[in-house]
Amino acid sequence: MGDSAYDEELMSTLDDWESAVQAEETILMQLRKLAGPLSVVEPSTDPAHRLHQLRVVQSALESLNAADPRLPIPSSPLPALLALHTAQRVSHDTAKSTETLRDQVQSTRAQLEREQADLHDGHLITAGLERRIERLREEDLQLAHIPPGQAVADLIQRLRQRRKSYDREVNRLINAFNDFIKDHLATMLAAEEAGGPIVGQLLDVDPDAFVTKRGKRNAARDDDEDADPVSAAGSELRELTEELMNASVAAEGNSAQAYVTLQRESAAARFLVRAKIAQFAPRDARRIRLIDFGKRLDE
Repeated sequence: MGDSAYDEELMSTLDDWESAVQAEETILMQLRKLAGPLSVVEPSTDPAHRLHQLRVVQSALESLNAADPRLPIPSSPLPALLALHTAQRVSHDTAKSTETLRDQVQSTRAQLEREQADLHDGHLITAGLERRIERLREEDLQLAHIPPGQAVADLIQRLRQRRKSYDREVNRLINAFNDFIKDHLATMLAAEEAGGPIVGQLLDVDPDAFVTKRGKRNAARDDDEDADPVSAAGSELRELTEELMNASVAAEGNSAQAYVTLQRESAAARFLVRAKIAQFAPRDARRIRLIDFGKRLDE
């Protein structure tokens, strides 16, 4: 029963306001007929006429202010409806603003993480350069108190020692690389060649379990069906890596000359590309080269 009374009161309020609007529209139409067409009056430059205009405006405002405003009765549901409408609009606008703000926060957070990473790299580079500058200063101080001939001999000796140290480090890295291929990568490469999962999807794989219709362990690639697929896959990766490194050195910084032409599409080549170590030519997937990691620093 309460809902029925509320609906009746709502309909009564709506009828009252519609009647009031019609009455106001009727009065407005009558005033328009009496007043004729309206025209915009510019402020007069004559002081007396300008004072008259202001008094007319003042009189109009006072007549409007003297009229009692038409407000709904205390029991009218109109204020509640207006409040509900306003609350819904504010809620909708708040939801949209929240979504927009959330996207902005995510974008700002990602940008902050990138800038923090760049700042960290910048600090590392700065620290390395400072250490290098300090070593050069110490060498200059030492060379200042040494005869030129002795300084040259000492420099040659240091360069030879540095060369030996570099050679030892290169040999250590090569051995570690070969051991990693032998112990881990070769089996996964052989499995991928045989139609199994790509390298990295499974850490413990058996290439013999993935012999498919593509051929018995893809032995046709080297015309040796008795070859061990694991050893063949490891050798292919080592040979391709060495060939890419030699081509990169021979190119002397010219990226267009650093490409190596592949005899076939192999798991080793795909692995190097996925690992961001090498990249295919933009218009020829048969050519591949090492990624120039130092190019960004040179620029």
